[in-house]
Amino acid sequence: MSTSNTYVLTLTTTIRYLSLTINFISLIIGTFGSIFNLVIFTAPQLRRNACVFYLLCANIFQLVSILFIVPTRMALDSFGSRLENESLIFCKIRYYLVLTLPELATYYLGRSMETHPLFGKIFFLIFFWLNMPKRSRKHFW
Repeated sequence: MSTSNTYVLTLTTTIRYLSLTINFISLIIGTFGSIFNLVIFTAPQLRRNACVFYLLCANIFQLVSILFIVPTRMALDSFGSRLENESLIFCKIRYYLVLTLPELATYYLGRSMETHPLFGKIFFLIFFWLNMPKRSRKHFW
């Protein structure tokens, strides 16, 4: 019985460290990627394009969601923070932002595709086809 307890303890510890490592890497790479996108999308040559404006808005919401969601998830999962259980206001604000920030980024990404109709239709078809069950794909084309 004690060997199964050690396996469970080892597995739990490994999952905790793996989750912390993946969250930390995604925080660093996501932040740098979003900052680089901000630099590129704010270039003077691109400011007049409507598509770039929507991509810039999507990038800003994605950056804010990375900088808020990932650190709070790391604090709650890996560092034993009990703020979500103790503060009703924090819990509600975090729940709201976890849902709305990525959704706003997706909305502005979709708006950027409206400026190029052909690209939007191709993207929609590919996205629709990838989300179909595999047994229905053979009848799609």
